[in-house]
Amino acid sequence: MDYWQQSGNIIAFIGLTIILAISVILLYIIQIILHELGHLLFGWVTGYRLLSFRLFSIVIFKQENQWKIGRLKSPGSIGQCIMLPSPINYEKQKYILYISGGLIVNLLSAMVAMCVSLSNISISFLTRLRLLIFTLYGFGCLLMNLVLSSSRVFNDGSILKYLKKNSLALRCYFYQLEISKKLMDGCSYGNIAQEKIILAEGSDLSNPLIGYHKILQYFFHLDRREWIMARKCLDSFYFFENHLHPILQRTLQLEELFFGIITKDGREEKIILSHKYQGRLFLKFRDIDWDMNLLRIFVVYHLNHSSKRLDMNQFYNQIEKVRKHYPYLGEIEFCVNLIRYYIERI
Repeated sequence: MDYWQQSGNIIAFIGLTIILAISVILLYIIQIILHELGHLLFGWVTGYRLLSFRLFSIVIFKQENQWKIGRLKSPGSIGQCIMLPSPINYEKQKYILYISGGLIVNLLSAMVAMCVSLSNISISFLTRLRLLIFTLYGFGCLLMNLVLSSSRVFNDGSILKYLKKNSLALRCYFYQLEISKKLMDGCSYGNIAQEKIILAEGSDLSNPLIGYHKILQYFFHLDRREWIMARKCLDSFYFFENHLHPILQRTLQLEELFFGIITKDGREEKIILSHKYQGRLFLKFRDIDWDMNLLRIFVVYHLNHSSKRLDMNQFYNQIEKVRKHYPYLGEIEFCVNLIRYYIERI
């Protein structure tokens, strides 16, 4: 009898552990979903319209007047809700609620769960424990998105900080939302209006929002084969070299590699020899399926440096596979055209 009772206790303990483990994962995912829905809700309330909604690598987006489901990876973020204000008025546009919406929902959901879990309401121990875990996740999401980190993560708190720090950053931020819509509609970087993408000389590139816009300007010149102007865009970062956000630093290293190869200026050798980036720059196809710019750099690098012949049929098959599910059609055309330009000149 003791044996069966002991066995039953062990089975019950294992079952409870499995239920808790599943609950921990699900509650975390629910808080992430609530965070992004918070952006959606408060963006909608303040007059924004939805462009795309991403959780992990699954993205819902509107393309050719149809809602589609695709895949997209973005470094340093688990989810993303991209919305465009309508009509656009950068000077008077409300953005705080849209950007803070996820934080507000995390806070409110955590407070409600905490009040219920600590109340005298008749609920099971397991339910009360789940509510406490949900509370911790809510406050955790709030803190992670408010702490201004110098790590790879570029969070809501840092976006708010950089928007308030510089009026140009605000304009860049809204232009980037517009550019996202253009790319979804199939417009490549070189066809975007110059006033929305060209930055004035001496802009503060240490501000990540402005720095990223300079990268978009670099793409604009690449797309038009304006090599001197593209080179100037990359060179303009070096005055701020020690103050760039880590994500921007990595992007700059990768683009220096690409530009050095495609223009044969020899600068890419410094990147290749840099032990700091060895093993991180050159990935496999399966690692970059859903990032067209990484795929562009990967292909050109291997065509130029790898002793192993790159299967271009595999590449074109990969492009067709990505094209069906990638939200930014204009970015696909941009990357493919640059690769073809390089192949024609090998």
